[in-house]
Amino acid sequence: MKYKYKSLFIFLLLISLISISSCNANKKVEKSETNRKEITIYILCSKVASRYSFALGSYDGVQVNPVYFDDNLEKLQNRLNLELMVGEGPDVVCTTDDRTTDIVKSVYKLASSNTLIDLNPFMNADKKYKEADYNKIIMNSGIYNAKRFFIPRLYAVPALITTKEKLDVNDINISGNRWSWEDFLNTCKNFMITRKDKRQALIFDYEGKLLIDLIANSKTQFIDYSSKVTKFNTRDFISLLKDYKDYIYPVTMTDTESNENALLADDNLAVMRNIQETGDPLTYMALDGYLGMMDGNANQDQKNSEAYILPSYGNGDIYGLPREMFGITSRCKYKQAAYDFIQNLVKSTNINIGHSPIAGVAVYKPLFNLSLEAAAGKVPLTDIGMHPNRALNGNEKIFFGIVPEVSDFRMNDETVNEMITSSVDKYIKGSITAEQAANEIDRKAKLFLNE
Repeated sequence: MKYKYKSLFIFLLLISLISISSCNANKKVEKSETNRKEITIYILCSKVASRYSFALGSYDGVQVNPVYFDDNLEKLQNRLNLELMVGEGPDVVCTTDDRTTDIVKSVYKLASSNTLIDLNPFMNADKKYKEADYNKIIMNSGIYNAKRFFIPRLYAVPALITTKEKLDVNDINISGNRWSWEDFLNTCKNFMITRKDKRQALIFDYEGKLLIDLIANSKTQFIDYSSKVTKFNTRDFISLLKDYKDYIYPVTMTDTESNENALLADDNLAVMRNIQETGDPLTYMALDGYLGMMDGNANQDQKNSEAYILPSYGNGDIYGLPREMFGITSRCKYKQAAYDFIQNLVKSTNINIGHSPIAGVAVYKPLFNLSLEAAAGKVPLTDIGMHPNRALNGNEKIFFGIVPEVSDFRMNDETVNEMITSSVDKYIKGSITAEQAANEIDRKAKLFLNE
């Protein structure tokens, strides 16, 4: 009986092995039927893809294969970050979507995880590559431990957008093209006193990014990822938190609050707001984290727009925030094709398809200069990929008139941003002090950098 069961077991085992072998063979056949040389990139939706469509071609016989996520950001973030953790995922990684959203939770962790390859050898071997053609300061944002893991396509310069009429109505004066920090705080203080309705806001903080932008735009660099140094538990950061809670937060409205107050259509809703499309500039002043060309509503008059660089705590210089940073994963089989694809994206003049907005300033200098010429009317808008019937609005012309040379870059890491927001929320609610919030953020950030 024992031998009968043993024989039966061996028979079933052989059948299983044959079945598995057959399945594998079928898979190999299916793969060979559809097998082609390709590199993959994850893209949020077809609207974003329209900005990359010109580059989604073939590079030495290697086809670019976009994988779409039907505008499901959470699904994209979860899948990408999980796959990258286990050495899977796309061949080409983009850190943000076409506007403001961080797809990669932590650029720093990704750069330090050996998931991406060093791009310096490809750039050194690239006969067409000229260092002088790129914004060197922003390009340096892709370097970690002397290796270049990212090539940024765009960068942002936080700016305020408004009109002279709106400033006059609210009795706001801005000297030059930028407020000092002191003048900014005084404006917040005066607004609290003079506003007719307590629900009226000076700032419409649509994406909840105001504090993060203010921190990134400060003279003091509160976190240095390369050297793993944090300065959150300092007098400067504590002072910034107190300024924010006492003077800035009270005149700030979130998107949720605007819906609850039903003030969205009210001309007195806000003097500023921090979203990509600024709406009617005669109604709003906008705090826009992406200084570049913006798509305006054709039915809205934006000819009288004015733009001002975001105030800096400590009155620092002008800092650029890298956007759309591209890297190549170590699992990529066709690395040269992936590199060529990225360079095509960075250099191409087709950065503004139809009416789609540009999310920042071009890192590739010839493209930036071409955009300046288009804004000045020296070359057709079609030369930068814009719709032939599209007219530049006032914001766009002004943007290109005040974009300065940035003195340094600032990295925004979504994981660290969440640490900051969590502790500051408790400080705003009064459950902890500014000092305790600063200490908590500093402790968490140190652990994060060294884990």
